[in-house]
Amino acid sequence: MSLPSIEDWLNLKDWQFELHLEEGDSSKHHWLFSPELATISVLESIELPEEFSLLMTQYDGDNASYMYGSLPGWMICGNACLSPQLNKLPNIHDGADYALMVIDKQKNRSELEPLLLGFKDHYGLPKGDSNFEAFEKKIEQINPYLYLSYASGKRGDGVFIISRGQKTLAAFLKSEAASSISDTSRKHISKHRQLLWRALGPESGPEDCIEKDCTRLRTPVSKKCFLHLNP
Repeated sequence: MSLPSIEDWLNLKDWQFELHLEEGDSSKHHWLFSPELATISVLESIELPEEFSLLMTQYDGDNASYMYGSLPGWMICGNACLSPQLNKLPNIHDGADYALMVIDKQKNRSELEPLLLGFKDHYGLPKGDSNFEAFEKKIEQINPYLYLSYASGKRGDGVFIISRGQKTLAAFLKSEAASSISDTSRKHISKHRQLLWRALGPESGPEDCIEKDCTRLRTPVSKKCFLHLNP
């Protein structure tokens, strides 16, 4: 397959959006996972209860209490951190991996904390995860309005959500934000490619790329041309 020109690559002429979405049922809860959901603010696009608490169970691969434990009204709850009663979302997504629950049944830490014993977060697709069954059981016990985890890198890129019943997630998938994932993903990919080109280009040679039958010039940082370096 011939490589596109740098101009066509930067303008995404070779790129086509595809939504990868997997869903499943877990007793009273419904889950979904998608890598592309990481490009939008999922929680801001989901209808939430009038009053709720956020239980931050993990932040940046660590105990969430170091990030949230000192905020006014927040309390350490086991290995997690519980917000005061809220009627709107605080700003929580800054690009780091995180996991949380939206809690609307338990009204205080003493009700919630015993249910969290043995709880472990879930990231990515359930398939092939030997701990997912135990995770499901804890979700059934805690019965949050929803649980969401966002991860990138070795945990697997994407957003996993499990909610009480199917209605909440069905409404989210029909939302304007979910419908705009294609445009949002395109902007994200375009920005990423522009950054790569500025960091690793141009193809200045003078030697040719070492890939077989490639007559393009090498980049300053590699023995390969730019597009063989970034397939």
